[in-house]
Amino acid sequence: MEKQLKYNAARQWGWVTIVALLLFCGSKTQAQDLNFSQFYELPLLRNPALAGVFIGDIRIQSVYRNQWQSVTVPYRTTGLSAEVNFPVNDYGHYLTAGAQVLHDVAGDSKLTRTHILPVLTYHVPLNGDQLYLSGSVMGGYVNNSFNPTGLRWDDQYQNGQFTPGNQTRQVLAQTGKNYFDLGAGLALSGSLREDITFYAGVGLFHANNPLIAFNNDAIRLGRKWALNGGLTIETSDWNRFTFYVDYFHQNATSGSDSAIRVGGQKVAMLGGFYTTDLVTYNTDDKVSLSFGGMYRWADAFAPVVRLELKRMAVGLSYDINTSSLTKASGARGGFELTLAYKNAFNSRVLKQYRLKCVGF
Repeated sequence: MEKQLKYNAARQWGWVTIVALLLFCGSKTQAQDLNFSQFYELPLLRNPALAGVFIGDIRIQSVYRNQWQSVTVPYRTTGLSAEVNFPVNDYGHYLTAGAQVLHDVAGDSKLTRTHILPVLTYHVPLNGDQLYLSGSVMGGYVNNSFNPTGLRWDDQYQNGQFTPGNQTRQVLAQTGKNYFDLGAGLALSGSLREDITFYAGVGLFHANNPLIAFNNDAIRLGRKWALNGGLTIETSDWNRFTFYVDYFHQNATSGSDSAIRVGGQKVAMLGGFYTTDLVTYNTDDKVSLSFGGMYRWADAFAPVVRLELKRMAVGLSYDINTSSLTKASGARGGFELTLAYKNAFNSRVLKQYRLKCVGF
């Protein structure tokens, strides 16, 4: 009887470990709550209200990240976001419709997350076209799954050695989970003066505390708050500095209703870039080169280079690990590749209503 009770307890906490540890892979490495080094290229992951905060009518951005190959099975993440701006009236109001897609595969269990989150953002001018207030709501379904054949359980070890032939008594009722995820945000953007543009915002993710356990346990995802900012300072008609900053705070608590909320993440990221226009065809079509870096607090520094060819842009970064994992990783984190496309529709007369916003 005592043996069976121990087994049941181990089984229960095994599920907690799968969800809380595998799903989010630890707040110390901050590896898999989907924090990108080139975080400015997926604005909806920072704050839903940043959808549509760009000069133009359509923007498509993508990212591919390969991380921790020097330490363990690589974590591979692919992201895609798309936004389209629609003028609402003759007073400068805009509506942005868009979506964010993320696909993530991590670790020996091939823990996979795929989410598709549509977004709607409304932009209201507060001071002519010099200042905009943007409000947004984002929501959609997330699919989680894993492959149990890659997992090792305590009862598969014999005399301290893993024996693949030992069949585990761990019962996995299901290896997939779908849940609805809801977010929202506010942002203020515009011009401080002719040569300085900015934005600042606050976002909320997992607002509905979705149930995420693969079994029937009341394990919920903690709400995550985001603070965002950006600033572009033009030093000439061809050169400018751009700065970005993000702070994320996610609680992980165990409430009186026995619902376990996982997360427990605090992440601060900041980046700075210098951009020079090599060729200028007109105000919107340029060939530009940007270089700089991003620092994720107590985790990694990533040098970044970005080449913009008129409406297309490509960026490349590499994480230099600075966390406690450095001894194992040898300071090697992972590389990240981004592609972006931005354009204005010729059929629209939008120049008098275009948002004044931060560079790239």
